[in-house]
Amino acid sequence: MVNSPDFIHLPALVKRCDVVYDYRSNYSDKLRLSYPSLAGTAARLEEMLARRANLVLTVNDILAIRFGKRVGKSVVVVPNYPTREFKPTREPEAVRTAHGFSGESLVLFVGNLTDTYDFDLVLASARRLTSMEFWIVGSGKKEPQLRARSPGNVKFMGKVPHSEVPDVISAADVCLAPIRAYQADIVHNDQDVWKITEYAALGKPIVATNLAPSAQYELVKGDVDAFSEAIKKACSGMVRPAQPRFWEDVSEPTLLEAYHHLP
Repeated sequence: MVNSPDFIHLPALVKRCDVVYDYRSNYSDKLRLSYPSLAGTAARLEEMLARRANLVLTVNDILAIRFGKRVGKSVVVVPNYPTREFKPTREPEAVRTAHGFSGESLVLFVGNLTDTYDFDLVLASARRLTSMEFWIVGSGKKEPQLRARSPGNVKFMGKVPHSEVPDVISAADVCLAPIRAYQADIVHNDQDVWKITEYAALGKPIVATNLAPSAQYELVKGDVDAFSEAIKKACSGMVRPAQPRFWEDVSEPTLLEAYHHLP
């Protein structure tokens, strides 16, 4: 099994063995943003490993089509869906009480506090929606500056054990995925973004930016008017909850079938 961008497996190009190449991220595209001189090399290595592989996997339909054209072979989609064990162990009201919830509605973000997400959009929406309480679950390099700029209705929960993430998601009225655009073409959707699939596993309404269209979330422009309005709609029951999808039902059978057809 070879994972992109794990190029330590380059010896697989010459080994006499079956090779499964798991293209989990469009790494060379992302590399082009910060290190353009290395992006071309990374892309060539991706293509060499994929062409050598007996089986190529990826996480969503968009990447499968794009990468399949690049390497001239079919790509099997194995989505990042959580297992059925991803479920809460506490009642939503108990979670809210434990964290001193005092708003009319609970708006939740779960994820790393990095430049991947547009927290300016979240904080601006919180300033407008003063009757709502915003919980930010996660940690990262942006946390100190975000805390310093946040209005009073934003609570930073820090990093919580993954086993407790279903509890906080279950307690929320709406979940957020304010993803930044890092290239012109949209390459992510409801199949691969972990927090989208985990929110969906608990059947929550989701407000998202810069993803491919999907019935799993309310997709809006990355401006505060559209984003805050979508949050209000979701809290009023006007955004359809996401449909739970699990590893055991979709991803695992697809993967086992793909392995079954290895030479």
